[in-house]
Amino acid sequence: MPTPFEKISPIFKFLRCFSLLLTLAGAPLYLLRWHYGFLPTTLLEHLIAATFIISVAEKLISFSKRKKLSFSLPPRPLLLLIFFFLLTATIALLITPDLRGGAGVWKAYFIEPWLFFFLLFDALKEKIVRPRQLALAYLISAVFLALWGLLQTKGILIITAAEGALQRAHGPFNSANALALFLGPLLPLVLTRPFFLAHDRLKRSFIFFLLWSGLFATRSRGGIIASASVLFFLLLFPHLKEKLKKIKSALWWIGVVSFLFLQLIVLNWAAAQAPEVDNPWQRRGGTLSIRLCLWQGTLDLLRDHPLSGAGLSGFKELYRDFYHTCDAEPLEYPHNLILNFWTELGLGGLLSFLAIFFLTLRSIITLDPGLAGAFLYWLVHGLVDVPYFKNDLALIFTALTAWAWVIAAADRQH
Repeated sequence: MPTPFEKISPIFKFLRCFSLLLTLAGAPLYLLRWHYGFLPTTLLEHLIAATFIISVAEKLISFSKRKKLSFSLPPRPLLLLIFFFLLTATIALLITPDLRGGAGVWKAYFIEPWLFFFLLFDALKEKIVRPRQLALAYLISAVFLALWGLLQTKGILIITAAEGALQRAHGPFNSANALALFLGPLLPLVLTRPFFLAHDRLKRSFIFFLLWSGLFATRSRGGIIASASVLFFLLLFPHLKEKLKKIKSALWWIGVVSFLFLQLIVLNWAAAQAPEVDNPWQRRGGTLSIRLCLWQGTLDLLRDHPLSGAGLSGFKELYRDFYHTCDAEPLEYPHNLILNFWTELGLGGLLSFLAIFFLTLRSIITLDPGLAGAFLYWLVHGLVDVPYFKNDLALIFTALTAWAWVIAAADRQH
């Protein structure tokens, strides 16, 4: 005779799987916001909270049935890096000039997505969630947004008037680049993984064309260049695979340090090309000119605050009041992967993020070119944009990171 716990255990396993997949598919639902008194919240936040509650309940039911409680954690080096990364975010919250904004960023971009990371990693290890299901959840959301974006190029369902006037696809977001950053990491996954379409190349090609068309319709130069770079990597991968396997760990870290220094050299050179203007509040240049001004002011800020940065959500305050050069609009981030993390989290936060990023890329690059391509997309597009500091993008990043480390763990076991 089955016990009550044995009867309800399959139900909670299903709910656990469903809630994780629904949360990933519903990543853009952070746009649905409301308040409980003075406390702001989003629908995505409620999905993450519900996922946490269901996961804990399923664990307790399993414990009651088996008298054994287990929770899978990533390898210790990664675990320590994540802890340090979140610690730097907490310290950055304490020094920000915008405590209210910083608290929202701390909760939505750090605590919630990394909580989701641990829940998903454990579910993938236990095979509660399958990689194909995870890919499908992301795909459903991306296809919906790509179709929305394509309609916007015809003047239908416009959300942001400025982007609509330029006929740029932007989906439900206030920026076309935000849609490109959402769609871009999925392109290499569609090309390299079967999803639910098995081996039907025609259907897979159609979905890839749809997503690529949605990304192209954003007219995001960073997104288009990044996706082309990833496609080039996938074409070369069969010839690179064996060579990549032979690269020693030390050479990887030498490469990371070299990347960081090269970025700083390029940014310093680019910032020196920023135009001189009489009125920084009157915008005259295009997106390139804006970024040059941003980078020039950001580097000035970091020379004064090299260790601490500006604090969480503090960049726009300091840039506007003290560090703007040829463009004074208080944009939230410097639009460069290195500068984004350095200004928000300080030097420690930047280094811990780069360690997480490149350690993940190294662990997966010879095992799964599709996932490696997703991380390479973020890297290339991130040179001129903001690929993490957004509710949906942070969640997708942690989800794909969890997936990558489960694949790496399975490879080590074999």
